[in-house]
Amino acid sequence: MSESAILKGSYIFPNGDKYVGECSQSPDGTVKRDGVGTQTSANGLVYTGEWKDDKLNGRGRLEHVSGAVYEGEFRDSMFQGEGTYTFQSGSRYTGSFRMNRLEGEGEYTDAQGLVWTGTFHGMEAPRLKLKLNTHAASSSLIDSGRALAEASCSPLRNTREPLPLLVPQSSS
Repeated sequence: MSESAILKGSYIFPNGDKYVGECSQSPDGTVKRDGVGTQTSANGLVYTGEWKDDKLNGRGRLEHVSGAVYEGEFRDSMFQGEGTYTFQSGSRYTGSFRMNRLEGEGEYTDAQGLVWTGTFHGMEAPRLKLKLNTHAASSSLIDSGRALAEASCSPLRNTREPLPLLVPQSSS
């Protein structure tokens, strides 16, 4: 037997975390989370989605105890690729992530419903554009300009909600 067998089941880790879903068993008997499954940590963090080699890999949804939610792509148990992060306040970022950070083109909707578009680098986003919804069928963009970018910076500077870096880990 050279390939891993696909199994379905549940496991409770010594720290109280619980996994329900698909696993693979290698010829040497090692069992890893592979396929689709849900892990609930002892403190209430819930991940539902794809796993590969015992890590979050593929599409999934991570719900934090605070109410914050990330839904999108994961690689090696990190936010990586396209996704949406909804902060506890209700503000939301949709766009590119790299290694758990906002990175690249994206759109940030603040708690008041204002939509900002541009290039993000972590919690920095100079020169964002404010997207205005008009009563007409179209919307327009206003360049936030250097003065706004430097004065109030980006709307992300005023948020007190960092991206939690907590993702379910196995308790080996």
